[in-house]
Amino acid sequence: CQACIRTNDIEQVGKTIRHHTFFEMLGNFSIGDYFKEDSIPWAYELVTKIYGLPKEKLWASVYPDDDEAYSLWRKIGIPEDRIVKLKDNFWQMGEEGPCGPDSEIYFDLGEDFPCEKVELGPASDCDRFLEIWNLVFTQFDRKKDGTLTPLPRKNIDTGMGLERITMVLEGKRSNFETDLFSGIIEKIGKITGKDYKENIYSFRVIADHIRAITLLISEGLFPSNEGRGYVLRRLIRRSFSSGWSLGLREPFLFKIYPSVVESLGDIYPLIKKKKEIVEKVLLAEEKGFINTLSRGLDYLTQIAEKTLSRKERIVSGKDIFFLYDTYGFPKELAEDILSGYNLTFNKKEFDEALKESRKKSRVVQKESGIFSMDLNYIKLKETLGETKFTGYTTLSQKSKVIYLLKNGESVNELKECEEGIVILDKTPFYGEKGGQVGDKGKIYGDDFDLEVIDTKHPVENFIIHLVRVNKGSVSVNSEAVAEVDYERRKGIQRAHTATHLLHKALREVLGEHALQKGSLVEEDYLRFDFSHFSPLEHEEIKKIEDRVIEAIYREIPVNWEIKDIEEAKKEGAVALFGEKYGEKVRVVSVEGLSKEFCGGTHVSNTMEIGIFKIISERGIGSNLRRIEAYTGKKAFNYMRELEEREKEISGLLGVPSENVVERIKEIKQKLKEKDREYLELKKRLLSIIARERISKPEKISSISFITVRDKFVNPDDSYILFDEIKNKIKDFVLLVVSGREEKNISIFVSDSIKERITAKSLMDYLKTSMGVKGGGRDNNARGRVDNSKGIEEILRKEIERRIAA
Repeated sequence: CQACIRTNDIEQVGKTIRHHTFFEMLGNFSIGDYFKEDSIPWAYELVTKIYGLPKEKLWASVYPDDDEAYSLWRKIGIPEDRIVKLKDNFWQMGEEGPCGPDSEIYFDLGEDFPCEKVELGPASDCDRFLEIWNLVFTQFDRKKDGTLTPLPRKNIDTGMGLERITMVLEGKRSNFETDLFSGIIEKIGKITGKDYKENIYSFRVIADHIRAITLLISEGLFPSNEGRGYVLRRLIRRSFSSGWSLGLREPFLFKIYPSVVESLGDIYPLIKKKKEIVEKVLLAEEKGFINTLSRGLDYLTQIAEKTLSRKERIVSGKDIFFLYDTYGFPKELAEDILSGYNLTFNKKEFDEALKESRKKSRVVQKESGIFSMDLNYIKLKETLGETKFTGYTTLSQKSKVIYLLKNGESVNELKECEEGIVILDKTPFYGEKGGQVGDKGKIYGDDFDLEVIDTKHPVENFIIHLVRVNKGSVSVNSEAVAEVDYERRKGIQRAHTATHLLHKALREVLGEHALQKGSLVEEDYLRFDFSHFSPLEHEEIKKIEDRVIEAIYREIPVNWEIKDIEEAKKEGAVALFGEKYGEKVRVVSVEGLSKEFCGGTHVSNTMEIGIFKIISERGIGSNLRRIEAYTGKKAFNYMRELEEREKEISGLLGVPSENVVERIKEIKQKLKEKDREYLELKKRLLSIIARERISKPEKISSISFITVRDKFVNPDDSYILFDEIKNKIKDFVLLVVSGREEKNISIFVSDSIKERITAKSLMDYLKTSMGVKGGGRDNNARGRVDNSKGIEEILRKEIERRIAA
């Protein structure tokens, strides 16, 4: 078998009988040997004679133009009405290259799996027809213009999912009920004390993910926030979140791991060998996530309650991103929890916030190999010598190309349109370091023009330039002129000096404990992390901003000098968080105000900063705050936008700018009064609805089963209905289906019957039978379902069953 990890369909895992993040693939290959006329009969022989699958249960699919495959299936005995032509049955690697039609074998699982258009077979796209084997016939070469040319040697590549064929051979209803998963499912049941049949989704997610997690960690992967490490972290957190929904509040995945070893250890010996490290990684990650969940749940509860209090149903995507960014709280878990409140969140806003955050991240390197920090730059520096940096005093420098890299390999030449790394003997380009981003610009010579996309400083006194060749070709030993983007560098310098001023202002306003813990300096933008124990008050932010602006207007000279580190410390120079220093240090001074160790570039006078504006302040962790601010042109544009917005609001309200606040207060007060009137009218309407339902309730034995289905009722209204009804009759179950799309479900039971039937147990039943998401307590429960059709009848029958029992 071939072990496969795929998370494209991670949202489907647990919801279907067949989706997995880790699965094993059986298959066979032929390169230029046998082809369709052998592959199809052999496949049919294997599944019918060797595996013993009933022939009448088998279907085949073919590409519409593949008459040969169709004829072969007919020839071996599959009737016309069990061969379907699907336009998706064509495999290709990309827009060009080897490709060809494929043919699939499907197994009919029978009438236990509902299918509205059973006569269409696999074309119906329902769970009844399970694909068990795909036969790919690589017979063409696709050209740039789309034409297909027959390959001189035709190939076969087939894939059969082990989990699927096992399910069919064992006669199970899902992959998760086979021997491949039974030991893991049993272990989850013992740890949680829950029954699989009542908690199918959560059990399946844990059982699937723990297999993938185990394999990934045993292969040397560790949880992180980037790349494959993030995939692993997401799998662990989704698994733990499912355990959380089962009532687990302590680490448990490391306890399930041994059942994976028992299931897969003989096939993948590394799982056994890495037992200790897998358990340690799982335990550490789970413990960390428990803290995350605890903090995040409190925040999410506040968001949900505030949203409900505003009578809204959509939470801001920015709030959920803050939860994700600050606490590492999975958006999937947030979505599940919000659904319990009958809320959702704005996914577009979330995606936009995530995109912007990744844009600012300087951690993730390009994965193409053009710029890989895995290269041994220390040895390269030993060979080539240090880079002479001239960028403190000039932005244009005559240089010599001394080394070239392409895809991580040393080359003598970079040609037009190629990307790579250029190393110069001397450069004015500042390499990313100390929070300041790298310079951009150009490097050019007599017969070449390079765009500098980024500049890095991988080891001390060694600078590398990531470039794209726009014209000509550049060779080792070429003479060149290195020219930094002037406007961009000036913007970066404005932001960097403003960072020093901000640091000083923070310590003056908040106290000496407010020390820098991290920073990002870009063109006219800065992000500054500092230690502090509480959110900043509005007045504190104003004072900090005023002090920075005052320093700008005072036109203070900014100087730098190289000093012995001990001498600099005695003079009170501040060493920055996370930086390592040698015996000699560069000290940047804003005369009479600030003195810091700093290798970055700065303005020569504070007046060059122009404008400074704080745009946000927030917490990013325990006793850790973050300020974002603009300088120069960005600050000016930001303030102009605020002014334009103020004018627009003033115009909408029909009052001068100075009266906007008072006008808004008036409107809010009027809205409150209208809300009170609306609620009073709504209570009267709900009272009428309640009386009407009470007058002719459906009786199930001695219990009244009352149902309300109304698009204009919301989940909160159902409590008013409950209060009205419980004052009128004694033993009852109330089901309310509400919302414009009739997807919100509320269940109430009277106190008098809670010993026999609870709202929570009825909701749990609907979770299993209808896929409802939700939860609740003994006397009330809330949830949400994609399709509420028939829910009244399903719940009535369940109540009848329980009474009869």
